[in-house]
Amino acid sequence: MNKSKKDMIKNKVLTELMGRVGKQNAISMNELHKAVFGNEPKHDVHDTRKIRKIITELRKEGVPICSTTNKNMGGYYVPVGSERDEYCRTIRNRALKLLTIEAKIKKTQLSKIIREISLSLGG
Repeated sequence: MNKSKKDMIKNKVLTELMGRVGKQNAISMNELHKAVFGNEPKHDVHDTRKIRKIITELRKEGVPICSTTNKNMGGYYVPVGSERDEYCRTIRNRALKLLTIEAKIKKTQLSKIIREISLSLGG
């Protein structure tokens, strides 16, 4: 995908998400795909990859895009109030669970893994 097409898609994703403030207004991936590309994805994983990559890029740029897996209203949204902190706790817990598994596989302490990560990041 060339840069101008990618930027156009990125702007559409961002514009759609800016209208989705608060968890209760989350937009499903299928709805977001339809809003950006004008059609529903044929395959939930393969056809939505571009949008997921763009959401990851926007997050790396500091755009607060949260997600929820709630079956009734799951999707992406811009947080309001304490939702950002709640989402950050969720992703931190996920990361810690994965690091705990790493520590068990390596038969070491979680604190040692965290120290190694901190040192590799220059902290």
